[in-house]
Amino acid sequence: FDARATLRDVRCPTMMVAGIDDRTVGLDAKHALVDAIAGARLVLVPASGHVTNVDQPGAFNAVLREFLSAR
Repeated sequence: FDARATLRDVRCPTMMVAGIDDRTVGLDAKHALVDAIAGARLVLVPASGHVTNVDQPGAFNAVLREFLSAR
């Protein structure tokens, strides 16, 4: 299943939070997803791997709170 062609149809506010030390999904793939969604934002969290909400819960929650409160 490959939904990349439909990403351009996403119209809701979109933010990707990712660990800068993620060795499971490369930074190029993250940028490709964010670039395909109009207005999407990528936030890279330091000292975090693939599971940012577990690796850096405080930083993850702060970014999520900021994103949600702006809506």
